Amino acid sequence: MRQHALEQPAAIAVERAVAGVTDAELRRAKNLITAGFWKRIATIDGKAHLLGEYEVFHGDWLKMFDAPMQFESVTRGSVQAVAREILDRRRRTVGVLMPTNQAEGAGAT
Repeated sequence: MRQHALEQPAAIAVERAVAGVTDAELRRAKNLITAGFWKRIATIDGKAHLLGEYEVFHGDWLKMFDAPMQFESVTRGSVQAVAREILDRRRRTVGVLMPTNQAEGAGAT
């Protein structure tokens, strides 16, 4: 199967994720996610949104209080396992949008 030039960067990123992340990459991701969580919880609107999010998507609003510990519990192995499952090449769909002749000529006068 021939790989389209636009698909190559995505394929490289997928291969990198499946191969595993470094300790530094994992630490950076955890820091970003944790900082985003604390930033959201700093306002009343953010608290309300997170309470609803945890109730609806995680099944219990009380889980919000365990979120920072859950972020820290992520390991390099768990990231790699999820990447392998979700980024399976057999399930990949790649769309390439190409202009048509009609669309190219529509703006010309």
